[in-house]
Amino acid sequence: MIQLISHARLYVCLGTMGAALLAAAGFAQWSPPSPLPALSETPHGGAAVAPTEETTAPAAQTHNPGETTDGPFVNPEQVARQFCRQLAALVKEGDVVAPRELARQVARETTFPMQPLATSSKKLSAAEVYARARASVVVVGGINPCPGRPQWHGTFATGFVARKDGVILTNAHVIEAFAHTRAIGIMTDDGRVFPVTAVLAADRKNDVAAIKVEADDLVPLPIAAEVPIGATIYSLSHPALDCGGMENAFWTFTSGIVSGKLRLRLDGRELVDALAVTADYAQGSSGGPILNREGDVLAVVSFGTIPIAPDQFSSGTRFEKVRR
Repeated sequence: MIQLISHARLYVCLGTMGAALLAAAGFAQWSPPSPLPALSETPHGGAAVAPTEETTAPAAQTHNPGETTDGPFVNPEQVARQFCRQLAALVKEGDVVAPRELARQVARETTFPMQPLATSSKKLSAAEVYARARASVVVVGGINPCPGRPQWHGTFATGFVARKDGVILTNAHVIEAFAHTRAIGIMTDDGRVFPVTAVLAADRKNDVAAIKVEADDLVPLPIAAEVPIGATIYSLSHPALDCGGMENAFWTFTSGIVSGKLRLRLDGRELVDALAVTADYAQGSSGGPILNREGDVLAVVSFGTIPIAPDQFSSGTRFEKVRR
C-alpha cells in the first residue's frame, strides 16, 4: 500500500521574513489523531489511552518512557499514563496555554525564520537511523478529564525537534484537532513532558506548524533538500494500534521507498506536490518525520494512507486494521 506525503517545500517561514523554516521537506497527508473515548466533542480519530489517575508528576527517569526493566520493550499504556500524569499536574498548577488559543495561532498562519541543521553525507544502517532519530521524535498529545472521575484521557500524534531551544514541527491539523482538550504538550524520548506555549508558524495548505516548548537541550534533526524516486526512506512515529482505540505503538520504525512524485488536489484544497512512499504509518503518525538513509528529514506525515495500488508494493510492518 502506497502512502502519499505532501512534498511542498515547507515555506512556513518564507515570504519577506527571511529564510524558510525548512529548506526542503514535504508533508504527508492527514492521518488524524485518535478519538477520546467517552467525550462527545472529539472531531477526529487517533489513539486514545486508558484513563489515568490524576497524580503529581513522577520524577525524571533515566531510561526511555514505558521501557520494561528487562529490555527495550515499550509498554504503550505506561507511556500514555506517564504523559497524562505529568501534563495534568501542569494543568493543576495553571501552567498551560489554552488549546483554543493555540488553534487560533495556527489560523493566523504567521512566519518564523529558522535555519535548519546541515545535512550529512554519511549513509547509516536502518538501526543507526532509528537510534539517531529517536531522541528527536516526540509525542504530541492533548488531555481531557474523565467526566465524574479524577482521571485523564489522552490522544496522541507525533512531532520532531527542529531546534534545540524547544522548536517542534508537527501538523497544523494536529493542533487544531486538539483545540477541544484541556492542555496540549509534548513528551521527549527520555520521558520529560512540556506544555506547548505557542505556535510560532503555521502553513495550513501544507499542514505544518512550528510549536514552542520551554526547553533548551533538545536534539534537532537535519532537513534534506531533495529525494529521488526509488530512494530508501523510513518513518518514525506513534501509530495507533487495533486495540479498541486505546493504545499507540510509540516510537514505531517502518521502512520503504519513494515510489513517486505527484501533484494532487487533496481534500478539495489547492494543488500540493506529494511524495508517494511505501513505508507504513497510521493514525497517530501525523507530524512524524520521513527520514533518508543519512537520518535527515525528507517529509512529514500529514494525511492518511491513500491506497493507489493495493497489494502491489511491499510495505513492511502493517497496521491494516487501524481506521484511516
